[in-house]
This record gives sequence, structure tokens and C-alpha cells, in this order.
Amino acid sequence: MAPSRPVLYDPLENRNTAIDLQSFIQTMDAIAQYSGDRVITAASDDITATNLDAAIAQLAGLRQKLIEFQLAGVTQGNGTIINAGSGLGMGIAGDVVTLSAGATASSQSFGSNLILSTTPDQYIGLTATTNSLTVSLQQTGVDRVTHLYNAGAETFTVLGNIEGDPYYDQTKLLILGEGTIVDVSPTPKALTLTGNTALSTDFAKFGTQAIKFDGTGDYLSAGAIGDWNFLHDGTTAWVFDLEIRLTNTTGTILATATSGTQKGINIAANGTIVVYNGTGGQTVFSGSFTPPATGSFSHLAIGYNPAAVGGAKLYVWVNGTLATTLTQNSAPATGNSATALILGNQTTGYWDAVRITTALRYTGNFTPSPTVPPSVQRIGTYFTVPILPGINATFVHDPAVGWKVPFLLPQFQFREEGVNVAAVGQITALNYTGASQTATLAGGVLTLNSTAIAASEKGAVNGVATLDGSGLIPSSQMPVSAMEFKGTWNASTNTPTLIDGTGNTGDVYRVSVAGTRNLGSGSQTFGIADWILYNGTIWQRVINTESVASVFGRSGIISAQSGDYTATQITNTPAGNIASTTVQAAVNELDTEKQAAIQWQDEGSNQGTSGQGTRVNATGAGVTLSYSAGTVTLNIPGAGTLATLTLQEQGSAPTPGANEATLYVDATQILRYREESSGTINQIAVLGRHQTYTAAQGTAQSTLTDATNISVNAALSNAFTVTLGGNRTLDNPTNTISGFTYVFRIVQDATGSRTLAYGTNYKFPGGTAPVLSNAPNAVDILTCYCAANGGNLNCNLTKDFR
Repeated sequence: MAPSRPVLYDPLENRNTAIDLQSFIQTMDAIAQYSGDRVITAASDDITATNLDAAIAQLAGLRQKLIEFQLAGVTQGNGTIINAGSGLGMGIAGDVVTLSAGATASSQSFGSNLILSTTPDQYIGLTATTNSLTVSLQQTGVDRVTHLYNAGAETFTVLGNIEGDPYYDQTKLLILGEGTIVDVSPTPKALTLTGNTALSTDFAKFGTQAIKFDGTGDYLSAGAIGDWNFLHDGTTAWVFDLEIRLTNTTGTILATATSGTQKGINIAANGTIVVYNGTGGQTVFSGSFTPPATGSFSHLAIGYNPAAVGGAKLYVWVNGTLATTLTQNSAPATGNSATALILGNQTTGYWDAVRITTALRYTGNFTPSPTVPPSVQRIGTYFTVPILPGINATFVHDPAVGWKVPFLLPQFQFREEGVNVAAVGQITALNYTGASQTATLAGGVLTLNSTAIAASEKGAVNGVATLDGSGLIPSSQMPVSAMEFKGTWNASTNTPTLIDGTGNTGDVYRVSVAGTRNLGSGSQTFGIADWILYNGTIWQRVINTESVASVFGRSGIISAQSGDYTATQITNTPAGNIASTTVQAAVNELDTEKQAAIQWQDEGSNQGTSGQGTRVNATGAGVTLSYSAGTVTLNIPGAGTLATLTLQEQGSAPTPGANEATLYVDATQILRYREESSGTINQIAVLGRHQTYTAAQGTAQSTLTDATNISVNAALSNAFTVTLGGNRTLDNPTNTISGFTYVFRIVQDATGSRTLAYGTNYKFPGGTAPVLSNAPNAVDILTCYCAANGGNLNCNLTKDFR
């Protein structure tokens, strides 16, 4: 600081006069003739003397001195002027002059590396002079924001790998609602605000502002048609979430379509959700959920999972709790949505942290984040970056991709060879131990080095082998030629289970049970004692089947000889009437079942026996012979157009043998048959002839199937029964024959009061259909006479049999 100018009290002029040091001394010389005890008035805090001599002594002590400038403790020179050039800030407090790196709202040109200290809301212009640029911002106070803008030709590009949000790369829309309404996702969309849509400080979930919609034509549109097709076309999972404070439940939260003739999605504030496929009003999803409570912020999330168990699902979470699951109604449709993304149309309330991600952020209940989603925010030509106290934020420019801007978390993960070890708060010290470790600090980066073998080199190509729990090198790291016996293998059941693509190179098993097996590369047949070897890709057979020492006492190439096997040693497959399983037993069975001698007779007279017949010769005009399934049939035509069989009268009843029956005509030309020699002689009934039955005759009763319409096939029987399980109709019967009588037994079930209607062929006395007995389990009999084939039935109902 420059010394104060002295003030002299002049009693002649009766005033104080300020003079500089040289003028003051000259004046003092000029007035030396005056009294030596001439008094002066103190001029400042620095000049406090009231007499001239003392004031001069004080002035001498306040003369300006040269300043010594040092760099890292080494004197660089002396000077009297401090010039804060471009890129430096200056502050003066008391006797201390402070120079700081970084100039507010200034543009700086620098090479490949520069470290700048930040001040609140400081603007730093960056002009890259090299192809690679690293900028480090050192933050030492409370949380502040540093705005970076480009003062050169390079373009700022924010990369997506923002630490703290594993889904940031897949974030397609991110509106934080603070400072300005912009999309700060990795691929920002153009936003259009309609109506009175604006930021408001009335309410906010994060920070001091939120987006306000007043319900009178307000809405926000994002991107263009085609940007949001994934919301309806079923091609990818997605989640739409936001913090929302509704005043009422009118309006639409999100929409890319409004009707069933369009493709898109529509989510209303009252909780209805519809996804359209644009086909005649069909919906892919349609349902509703209870909307968030009004008057306070709630976290609302809607997610789509195309690979959900049982088919694609749409989920709704309110404050992290699953509120609704919707199942897909019909197939989604590809193609552009009807409109771009419309948010908040006609809604009333406040929105914060609006986000759409092409990933399923949530798969079950969750706790919504209490902090604003991490981002790098672009405001016009500026990037707003959160900086944490005491932490270096590094901005790296890569000519290939642009600026890399990290997001710093209050917690840091320490990793050992890629595996998380611990999470800590702010770092104040880093301690490393171990004789094989060294550390270097360069450019603000601490690098720990170790001479230990890196995990990436263990068990890797051109690396080192590892040891297993037994202190041995695993077979997977051994040369391919090395084999490891794993035990026995059952080829018939594939036990233990082997499959191509799974195993360690050199694994080998010995086949204990033979079998044919396809392990993924075609069928292979394994014999007992074969080996099966894994070559690193597939399992292969190693032929090692045990050979036979000798056969029937002979070795070498063995040819079958007579006498090698007996008939009892040769197996037989049972077939036809032969059940034996050995050739000998089959021969014996055939011998016992051989055909007896055939006896030829003419009207009962034996014509001779010729042993076992081996041939039947059919002669005569028109005679034919056929053979089928062991039966020989002679067809002998008669005099007419139809073949006839004539039986001659027998004087007495023939005597058939065991297991035989004889058909013959007796002396009265009655057709009879007799079973075995002692069997009863029975007359055979013949149509068109008066006969007397000596035993009961009749037809078996047929049970009809109960149904609304009861079908009747008259060819099955003359007597039918049915139990009614409801009101029924008895359909016209089929295959009725004129002159036949048909009887129906009709039973009520345990409920009773069942009615029965009749087909048009059923005719009743007076033309009126009868009414059934209605008591539970009641039995009625319907008797019908057929007047013509397939025609009307004259019927009468007899009721209530008890």
C-alpha cells in the first residue's frame, strides 16, 4: 500500500495543506527560520506525530520498498508493480494482495493442461490450442457451479457414461426443471413450451424450481415424430418416471397418440393407460391405476418389459410401490407415432426430474431417489457441472468424441482389480502398504504400482498358471494333450450328464454301460470300456472296446460252424400263434399244433383220407378259390345269378367231433346244427317261415345319451332308456323299419320336472304331445309303432310307473 501524504497546518493561512514528501521537505527547509517547535496536526493513521521532527521520522519509515517475488521458495526478482495478466484474478484485503488462477467471464488460451481454482458462478472460457486438452477445476469451498463455454473452434460434447446412474447412456429424455427447461440427456431433444408452461418457485421436489402447468392449454413437446416409437412398438424395455405434484386429475400426463386409429401411447392424469396399434381401435395395453395423491409430490413410474414371464407387461409404480400390472391384449405395431412426445397437456400441477430411459430401471418395489438425477446440464452454450468440496473435477477433451465431463459422487468406490472393496466418504488420506507397491503422483493423479502378478495375467494367454484348492494346476490350463480321468460314464442314460461345449479340455471318462448318444454334434455309439474325451469343444469317442479272447475255443477271424449253437441257444421272436422265445421251443410248439389229416366226405360218406392235405384243387366252370389269413374259401356258383349252397337231407343227425359243429338238413327239410358229438340238436330260425322258439328271444336295451337334443339310432335296438338331466328334445330316430315297434323308457333325474319335446315323426292320439310325470325319478314308457321305413311313429305314453 502507498504511504499517505502528510498534511501541514499553516497558521499564516489558518488551514491544513496536503503536500508530497519532497515538497514537504522543501517547505520545511524554507520555514526552518521559524520556531523549531512549530506544531502540526496528525494527518492519518500512519502519521500520528504532532511535531515536525516526529512526523518526518514516521514518513521515512513508510517509504515504499521493493517487493521480492519467489516461486516455490526461490527468489525470482524484485519489483514495485504487480500486474495480474490474463487468466489471473487479484484481491486486496488489508496488507495482503492475493493472486488467483481463473478469471471471471474471461477467455483463456492454453496448451494441453491447466489447473484452475473456481469461484462461485465463475465463467471460464476454454480455447484449445492442442488436439488433446485436460482441464482440472479445484473446488475448496461449499458446493458451487462452474459454467464452461467454448471460446474456440472445438465443440463441447457431453459423453453418456455419467457415474452414479448406470442407465444414463440409455436416458432419452431428462428435464431437471431448474434454471431453465432443457433436455440434458446424452442426446438432447428440442423442447417446445406451449401456453403458460414455465418454471415456478411455488413448489419444488429438488432445488428451488419445478415446471408448472396451469391446465389452460399448457403442454411441453419433445423431439420429433419417430423419436418415441419405442413407447408403443414393443421393441425395447423402457421406463418413464418423474416427480409430480397434481392439483387435480384432469388432463394427459404423456401422449404420442389420442385414438385407436393411431399408433402410440396415452397416459392420463386420472390413471388410465392405453397403448394403440392403429388397427381398428385395437389396443396393445388398456387399463388404469390409482393416480398419485394431489397436493404433494409423488414419484410416478411407468415401465414396459417385452420379455416378462407370460408375455409383455406394463407396470405402474407410485412412490416405489407396484400399483398395477397390465397384460398385453394384442400385438404391437411398428411405425411412427401420431405425434411427437406431448407432456402435461391440460394438466394442473408441478413436475420435477422428468426422465425416459430405454432400460427397465425397476423390476419390483423400490425406494425413489431422494436426490436429483445425476446429469451434466447444458444451458445454451454452457455446461453446468456440480462440483463437490475438496474434490478435483477433471474435464478431458478428446478430438474423436469431444469433451468428457464426469459427475462426481460424494462417495468413492475403491476397487481391487475391478472388484469393489469399500466405499468411503471424503478422502483425506490414502495409505498403501506392501513391499511390492510404489506410488507416483503426477498431474493430480495418484498411481499405485505393484510388482505382484495382475489378476488379468493369471490363467490367461501368455500369462501364468494358477493353482486350485488342492495346490494343483487346473486341467483347463494344462496342454491339450494332458488328460484327467473323471470316472465312469453310462452312455445309455448319459450319467453323469455330458454335453458339447461344457467341460475342461482333457477330461476323460470310461464307458461303463454301452449306448448310443447325441451330445450335440451327432450320434455316437459307445461300447463298454470305450473312452469319451473332451477336446475343448466337443466330446469324442475313443475306441477302446475290450476284445473277445476266443469263440468256441477258436481265436483269430472266426467263421460260424455247424454245431456252434443248439436250437435252444438261438432266440426266437414270438409272432402269430407261436409264443416261444427259442428256436427249439418254437419247433416243439409247431409240432403240437400241426394240422390234422383232412377227411373228405360226400353226404356223410367218407371218401378217403390222404394224410395232411397240402393242396386243394378247385375245378368246374365258375368255381373260384381264395385264401386269407389261413382260411381257404371255395366259391361255387349256382344255376341263378347268385351263388348258392345246397345241403342234402341227412337220414340221421351227424356226429361232429370235439370242438366241431355240423350244419345239416333233416328229413323234414328243417335246417339244424349240432355242437360236438353229444351236443343238443337245434333248429335254425329262417325268415318267412312259421316257427316256434323254445327259448327267450329279444333285443338288448340301448341307453341313449342325455343331451339337449337326444339322438336315436333305431338300428341299434328296439328298446331304449334315457335319464333326463334337463329340458330335452327327442329327435326323429334314424333307420326305422316299417312294422317295427320301438319302446322308450324315460326317467326323471333327482331334480324332476324335466320336459321332453318330440321330433316331427312322433305322432300322438288327437295330435297332442303328452306331458311327462314331473316327480323326481319318475318313470314313463313311450311305445311307438313304425308305419313306414323312416316315416311316422304312432306313439302312446304310459306314465308314472312305481
